Amino acid sequence: MKQDGATDGMFLPHGDGFGERLRAERLGIRLSQQEFADLGGVSRPAQANYEAEKREPSLSYLSAISQRVDVLYVINGQRASKQKCEVDEKLIEMILETIDDWAQQENREIPRVNLSQFLSLFINQALNFGGLEPKGMAQVLRLVK
Repeated sequence: MKQDGATDGMFLPHGDGFGERLRAERLGIRLSQQEFADLGGVSRPAQANYEAEKREPSLSYLSAISQRVDVLYVINGQRASKQKCEVDEKLIEMILETIDDWAQQENREIPRVNLSQFLSLFINQALNFGGLEPKGMAQVLRLVK
């Protein structure tokens, strides 16, 4: 990990517009870079680097901002359905199955702290922005080191 929680390797396609989408989401909720950086638990320069796509945000950052912005849109450029989801056993099971399937396909173990962050991020996404889809979730899962 680099300082301010950025990952060492780029897991998001460089230049795919995630920085521009992140900036648009920040402006959409009318926060300055500093205010948004505070929300994500990073410095203002780190926030500027994320928006410029010079650095990739960490899972903890994405989890922290997930209550205010559509993180899956930032990651993959596709908006959620806007239909609010209920958090129930079915949703939790779908999230856990998607995480387990991804981990098996990638032959990876997900540390418990990351599992908690993923659950928080995906539940916030479902509650605040609508439906979840496994493809978008898998793009977020690639942030696990």
